[in-house]
Amino acid sequence: MRRTKQGLAQFVVKSFQDMDFKVNPSCRVMRQHNVLVKSNEEIAFGSADFFQAVEALRDMQMLGFVFDQTNDVTDPAFLICPQIMYQRL
Repeated sequence: MRRTKQGLAQFVVKSFQDMDFKVNPSCRVMRQHNVLVKSNEEIAFGSADFFQAVEALRDMQMLGFVFDQTNDVTDPAFLICPQIMYQRL
């Protein structure tokens, strides 16, 4: 599924919330979400948010892939233990 960077960040946070995780506003995932959602244009090299945005894109793409697979109820390719994911937040 193709998503914009803003759509991807919103999808990942919503997926965590759908699993009954409370996403703390100061946690890494939420900070990454905010960088991607608040940027309407490209984030230029040298800007204050550039390195966090690069890291956010990588992390959000991986998490988006995992959530896409787990949300496919017809044939889930992955099983995620919520206790393990919670430790990563």
